[in-house]
Amino acid sequence: MDIIAEWNIKGYSNREYTFDVYSVGSKLPRTAGVYILSNRTKKNDGSGSHKVLYVGKATSISGRVKDTHEKWKFAIQMGMNAISVYPANESPANESIISVIENDLIDRFHPPLNK
Repeated sequence: MDIIAEWNIKGYSNREYTFDVYSVGSKLPRTAGVYILSNRTKKNDGSGSHKVLYVGKATSISGRVKDTHEKWKFAIQMGMNAISVYPANESPANESIISVIENDLIDRFHPPLNK
């Protein structure tokens, strides 16, 4: 798994989440969690800015986020080049917490592919 960056994101609630950023095509973790499909633009200082295209949740990120995902083709057409992952660190993952985080980010970014 090749993490290319960390991304600290504030949700609509102003709560901050730290996501691991991967390039499209990278091996993703098998953990449950929240994921973001985005178009990442690298800045001169090495950091990046993201246009959030889709926010989702999964019980297995690697099992869900791949080219058979129902939004994949549309995200690629919109310039998706990064997948960001917020892994659920609880065992077993608490689905209600994952849903709260997913909705917090959707409420902040209003991603076009979540409509």
